[in-house]
Amino acid sequence: VSVVIPVFNGVSHIRSCIESLKAQTLGDLEVIFVVDSKTTDGTCGEISARSEGWIPVRTIIQNDDLRMGGARNIGLREATSTYVWFMDVDDRPYPTLLEEMVSLMEAHDVDVATFNSVYSDDRDLPERSYGTYSVIEYSGMEAVYEIGKGRLSSCPWSRIYRTDYLRANDLYFKAGYCEDFDQAVRAFMHTDRVVYYNKPLYVYYQHGASLCGGANDDAIAERDVTLAGSLGEEIKTIHPECYSLYCAYMARHVIRSLTRASKEKAMELSRRPE
Repeated sequence: VSVVIPVFNGVSHIRSCIESLKAQTLGDLEVIFVVDSKTTDGTCGEISARSEGWIPVRTIIQNDDLRMGGARNIGLREATSTYVWFMDVDDRPYPTLLEEMVSLMEAHDVDVATFNSVYSDDRDLPERSYGTYSVIEYSGMEAVYEIGKGRLSSCPWSRIYRTDYLRANDLYFKAGYCEDFDQAVRAFMHTDRVVYYNKPLYVYYQHGASLCGGANDDAIAERDVTLAGSLGEEIKTIHPECYSLYCAYMARHVIRSLTRASKEKAMELSRRPE
């Protein structure tokens, strides 16, 4: 697995990030940090210090202004492993995440697999059982519907891909807000089957510095509504029989996006053709 990690001024998270990767029970890793060139807090030096004596860790400087989507694209182009995973620097994976997910992907012979997670304001791994775990196999479009229903995450860290699948289908990230939603829908719509493992394998750290943490952001809402509409047009071409269901299930996602906007912007967006 190639683990791609975008970073901007993330020095305070590097130690725990690298420690969590060192703890992975899957030993065959390639780690690629893509560091924004505007970083000023010593992130690169910390990466070098914390990875000394471990596997070779690659640090690539991102010189464009394409935000986290652009950073992930750089990592995808540079990845040399069979699988690729886009991790966030401030989160915590459980030690068995990569081993369990690669085993599932190979057992089910799929290009995309997704897993459950814990949302927390504490990065420590919760020590508790969540009950019986199961594997669900969706068609690609069924997985798209599950995003619309809010049952599958669109966050990049929630999925592992076969690297060649992303490249062959040009499934790179678009620059700007909501690039994760756009890439997730396109990645699902182009594959026949998606495996979902309902075992929580990742702690998503929720804090005020989150890129999309604003509760009243007109730009995020407009981007999300626009993308939902353009993706619908693509689905109408590729899977015309699924278009009506896509619209029905994605209505929930779009309405939720409107809650990010001011009242005036929400009213404007609610009248858009999308």
